[in-house]
Amino acid sequence: MIKTLRISHTKHRSFPIPEGPWLMKQGWNDLLCAHWPVHTEDLLPLIPRGLELVLWEGRPWVSLIPFLLSPLR
Repeated sequence: MIKTLRISHTKHRSFPIPEGPWLMKQGWNDLLCAHWPVHTEDLLPLIPRGLELVLWEGRPWVSLIPFLLSPLR
């Protein structure tokens, strides 16, 4: 039996939620969030023109977030 999920907050959507059952499913497993502070001068050459670095406590950080999508359909 497939349960239908009802979403009540929809004003931000530019199109209506489909009437039928959900066709996709994904679970995020074995998630790791790893973060390292870096020096601004080391990171700036890698940032495309027009983008700005977001700083935390005056320094940019690099994040790596690997995960396994399972189940995925």
